[in-house]
Amino acid sequence: MEFLIKYVSTYLALVAVTINFAAILWKRSAVREFNEAFQCYKVGFDSIAPKSKDRILTESKYANNFVKAHLVLALITGAVVIPVGKVRDTHLAVLLFENYYPLYVVETIYFLSFPIVSYVSVRLAYGITYFVLHVKFQIYMLLDYVEGIVDDYEDIDDSNLLESREYQTVVKGRLNEMVLKINMLIKMVNMGSDLTKHFIPTMATSGVLMGLSAMSFSYLSKFFGYWCYFQNFMWCFTAVSTLIIYVYYGQQLENETQSICDAVYNIRWLSFNLSNRKTILITLTNVQNPLKLKFTNGIACNYELGMKIYRNLYSFAAVMARLSDVSQIK
Repeated sequence: MEFLIKYVSTYLALVAVTINFAAILWKRSAVREFNEAFQCYKVGFDSIAPKSKDRILTESKYANNFVKAHLVLALITGAVVIPVGKVRDTHLAVLLFENYYPLYVVETIYFLSFPIVSYVSVRLAYGITYFVLHVKFQIYMLLDYVEGIVDDYEDIDDSNLLESREYQTVVKGRLNEMVLKINMLIKMVNMGSDLTKHFIPTMATSGVLMGLSAMSFSYLSKFFGYWCYFQNFMWCFTAVSTLIIYVYYGQQLENETQSICDAVYNIRWLSFNLSNRKTILITLTNVQNPLKLKFTNGIACNYELGMKIYRNLYSFAAVMARLSDVSQIK
């Protein structure tokens, strides 16, 4: 039991490292497709309203600065968690190297892999960040387009427009274009979900193992010194901030769906003929369901996922606390 408790943290981390590298090597084509998604699926707008342009530029700047800062944090964490001193005694990989592969170069490569693993672990989060931002910016421009459906006819009464064949023809063309753009957005999000599904089984398993490994340190104090607590803090902080990226931007995507629904509902549809009103009803039906980055049919990237992960980690923490108490009693 003491051997298990002593090596459980680093064993879980070692498994997570292996999964991370396997995921990247196995799904390189999916990463390339994910990066090309921004160019393959563009809704297409002739111009951008000044208000939306300012909003896009501001959010882009904040997102870029956040990603850069988080990447630096991840790389620093990767360097900090390199085992030194007595901490080496708790790493199962070091034990295996010393007993079966007593080569200094092998051990050095293992230690140098920590910053690389940190980058690999957060890479998908950055991809999701920029993908969601791309979709949001397309939604902003779509909202501008929807608001301009009845441009050039604002000063004419609905009763007069209802009898105007020219107006109904113009509106029909604009509504058809709106439907096309909304369908492209839906296809874009579905494509993003399909691509992320390639990584979710491996990355989710790896993330949970890394989180459990980090939490284990808190209950194994008799094996570690103060430096290891600092390592644990950096590890947990980076892991939590990465989880926040997934949850926050996934939830942002869902929230923007409601803005599309509201914009379509507020169109001046009382001036439309029966055919154009049917188009509005069909469009409202299509945008009722939130756009989500779905990992599976029942799991999406949103606040609900964050709460599920929190509850599971809390349960594991309770188990580790119990094991630690039992070990100290013995």
